[in-house]
Amino acid sequence: MFTKASATKTQLLDDLYCSVVTSIDQGEKIMPVRKCFDEVVAKNGCSYIGKRGG
Repeated sequence: MFTKASATKTQLLDDLYCSVVTSIDQGEKIMPVRKCFDEVVAKNGCSYIGKRGG
């Protein structure tokens, strides 16, 4: 299993999944997930390459 900054890919995916589920449960759209994305990535000691969706 890949580990970076003491976080596993599994933890990163779990945190992102929880963000999506929470938004769905609260009847929200994609914007809260996008807002939370940077926090989740930073929390897990990772980074991403790409551009934001519209």
